[in-house]
Amino acid sequence: MATIAVFGTLDTKGDVLRFLAESVRALGHRVLLLDVGMLGPPQVEPSLTRRELLERTGLEESALATGRDQAAALMGRSAGILLARMFLEGNLDAVLSVGGRCGAAIALAAMRALPLGLPSVLVTHVSPEWVEAEAGLKDVLLVPSPVEIEGLNRLVRPILARAAGMLCGVVAFGLRTSLASDLPVVVASRFGPSELGFERASRLLQEAGYEVIEFTQKGAGGKVMDSVVAGGAVSGVLDLSLTDLADEVVGGVLGCGSRRMEAAAKRAVPSLVAPGGVDTVHFNMDAVPPEFWGRTLLESGEFILMRTSPEECRRIGLVLAEKLNRFVGPVTVCLPLRGLSALGSPGQPFHDPPADFAFFEALQKNLRDGVQVLKVHTTSEEAPFAELCVQALLQNIGRREREQRLLRQISFFRGASDLSLSEAARLAEARTFAPGEHLYKQGAAVDAVCILSAGALELVEDGQRVGKLGKGAVWGEAQFLTGETAPFGIRTLEHCEVLWLRRSLVDQLRRRYPALERPMDVARESALSLSPGAGQPGASQQAGLQAGLGSGSGL
Repeated sequence: MATIAVFGTLDTKGDVLRFLAESVRALGHRVLLLDVGMLGPPQVEPSLTRRELLERTGLEESALATGRDQAAALMGRSAGILLARMFLEGNLDAVLSVGGRCGAAIALAAMRALPLGLPSVLVTHVSPEWVEAEAGLKDVLLVPSPVEIEGLNRLVRPILARAAGMLCGVVAFGLRTSLASDLPVVVASRFGPSELGFERASRLLQEAGYEVIEFTQKGAGGKVMDSVVAGGAVSGVLDLSLTDLADEVVGGVLGCGSRRMEAAAKRAVPSLVAPGGVDTVHFNMDAVPPEFWGRTLLESGEFILMRTSPEECRRIGLVLAEKLNRFVGPVTVCLPLRGLSALGSPGQPFHDPPADFAFFEALQKNLRDGVQVLKVHTTSEEAPFAELCVQALLQNIGRREREQRLLRQISFFRGASDLSLSEAARLAEARTFAPGEHLYKQGAAVDAVCILSAGALELVEDGQRVGKLGKGAVWGEAQFLTGETAPFGIRTLEHCEVLWLRRSLVDQLRRRYPALERPMDVARESALSLSPGAGQPGASQQAGLQAGLGSGSGL
């Protein structure tokens, strides 16, 4: 059973949307009916009112009193934010809407925020050319109506029923084909020929067992790649070309828009980012803006290329750092010190070390802790550079998988989404302890859940060892949930690495991901039922239960 959002202006098309919702339910799927109306009260009761929708995206209903066009844009944007969030949390499988020009504009604004490949159907009488222009790059399925849909009649009902059937068929087909996929996917961007670099990177990833989908940075390549990443079926991102970011910052014709890299950041997809091509800005032939006349220009195929200046490179570095700082999952930046493209290598027309240095300096000075930076004395398109990028990406993919396996040892994370686990992994402290150090002393307040990722620990009660913990063990969950003190001390037997998840960070995760509330309540009730105060044996007899140990315990 899939969850399908049916949304539209319930104040003007309530009966039509109710018919669509009932048609979807009749085909065996769960329906969420959303109201994006702006005028009167809804004609049917929605699953989520317009007020609730706006509040969930940080707005109030009074914001609609700004004029029809502005209100429509606001509703479309808010619906897009909410639907995208539902999809990222695994609670949305498809969307369906119906409307005239205003309703269709709201629907398409929301659908533009959704990932490529998420089934999206719009029923409207508006011309396909207008819909295509409004949808942009999105793969929206259009069901045209020969008449404006003002209400239900014998002509409209079959059109709506076919739209519901089409969407449910696409959902079912998508589920079958996704299950049939046999290789994990890495998406990759490339700039220019990159024969030695990109081809080598692609071959290495294939040898490692991945399917590689390539996006050339011409036209909408970066935007489409980001939309595929947002679809959730991607194991890693090898972003070797950011020439579209340079165009966006400087004003070229291949600008990526403000949301470039946002999908990988929000979905916590393990990533490798390399600034290939940020030394180049693209203009159409005979259309270089006057302010750039006199700069270093080069004719190449259908474009005029311009070398970025030191100041422009500094701005690009600042923008890239801001984007990288938002990544939830593991991300590494690889810097090619001998040139940001083949054209920027020594002896080539775009070779400009001061401009490259301005980019490197601005980027590194503004990156947050936790973003790894690697430096290579090659250009961005050489094989050694690509090999290091692939190696770093595979390490990030492995790191995410290891961290998620460890975090699932905590009972209230066992059914959590990959997205919430990735954020938990980012927020957790990776702490190291020398042999003989105490993580907690007996009787101390417990303000964190600890997972042993390497080494061995011993449990000490009244100076005597009562147990031993091995790799993968969890300690402190019961006390963390119940507020009890440590029933015994925890001391290292050898060098140890520990994931340390503090209470403030767990509270932050719980607010951000409400789905964690119920599992935490269940885990707390279980811990309380096993406490000594509930008639259970003392701490030394119930060491394993009271410690909250995972499968790696050595008791």
